[in-house]
Amino acid sequence: MIRFADKQQLYLVVVDTQYFDTREKQTDKFPEVAVKSIPTENILACISFVRVHHDTISQHPLTALFDLRGSTPPSLDHCRRYCQSQAFAKQLYTHVKSLYDTTIAMLGPNFHVQWVPNGVIDAPPFKDDSGRPMQIKSVKTNFGVTLRQG
Repeated sequence: MIRFADKQQLYLVVVDTQYFDTREKQTDKFPEVAVKSIPTENILACISFVRVHHDTISQHPLTALFDLRGSTPPSLDHCRRYCQSQAFAKQLYTHVKSLYDTTIAMLGPNFHVQWVPNGVIDAPPFKDDSGRPMQIKSVKTNFGVTLRQG
């Protein structure tokens, strides 16, 4: 059963300013940092996905579906906008492209995770009413876009 779904974006950015480690102020130490602003040239890629929540309890597993059309892979041009050095831009692009590809591969057709106080852990696939692992084939968004898997 799907309780609700929401669309999320994961931005691959260069943080070259002061930041605030939010873990210091949290009860559950979730690994994240906050910045006051991020210049657009520091955004090197975007991974878009839909989180499909199978329950209304935050500790229960969820499924993430990669949204290719909503994502922006890194490019050498993005990296050049951030830094003026051609050699550094190439090194940065190689590193960011590797992170992007690794994250996309991890999401796969159906990525199952569960929230824990310090991030997420792998979770078994959500089971349907007959006890079989649920495979989500598509999710229709409020904007009329249907994400299909497989």
